Amino acid sequence: MVSNWPLERAGYAGRSAPGRSAEMKALIFLLKQTLLLGTVGFVAWLCIGWWRLGWFWAKDTPQAWLLALGIVGVFLTLVAIPIQFLLRSVSSGWALAAGALSGSLAVVLYLFVNTRFSVTFDNYVARQAFMHIIFASLGTWFSFNYRRMIRPKNSFKPAPLRGAA
Repeated sequence: MVSNWPLERAGYAGRSAPGRSAEMKALIFLLKQTLLLGTVGFVAWLCIGWWRLGWFWAKDTPQAWLLALGIVGVFLTLVAIPIQFLLRSVSSGWALAAGALSGSLAVVLYLFVNTRFSVTFDNYVARQAFMHIIFASLGTWFSFNYRRMIRPKNSFKPAPLRGAA
């Protein structure tokens, strides 16, 4: 089986159990990131969206949280991971900036596919400013975690000098 998955290179700094394949480690990483970033994004949406009205809790809040996890999972799979994979050889600063831009790109793509808004700056950017901020933050955080996960192991430790040289 030949795979070009970015995690199969030598020196992968995996933090999962050592007996797992690279694909399984990548899947576990994606699931962890979806759960973490989806929950954080949902709480941010609740706080920003309802700050004027007070704390919000309804019967469908758990279903809204699951929807948020699904949206973030699709964002990571279709937008953030491909961008980070393409930029794997650039510096971390550029990768973090691309992570922030990938969040805004995901918001624009979601609105374009799932709404009937006319394509204007007001509908896609100004009215959705908080969603751009939330997803840009999630994209930046994912970029940081992705870089941490695939960085090469730097485990070279020279033997200490003993006695006089």
